[in-house]
Amino acid sequence: MAEIYGVAKMTVARAVRELRDRQLAITVRGKGTVVAEQSNADGGQ
Repeated sequence: MAEIYGVAKMTVARAVRELRDRQLAITVRGKGTVVAEQSNADGGQ
C-alpha cells in the first residue's frame, strides 16, 4: 500500500494499527489484515 499511495511504510503500519485499535480491522496471523464485520449494536445494517 505504501508504494501505491506514495507514503512511507511506517505511515501504513500506523494507519493499520489505528484501524485495529478502533476495531475497524482485524489481523489474523498467517492470513493478513481485513476489515472487521460491522455489528448491529452501532446502528449498522
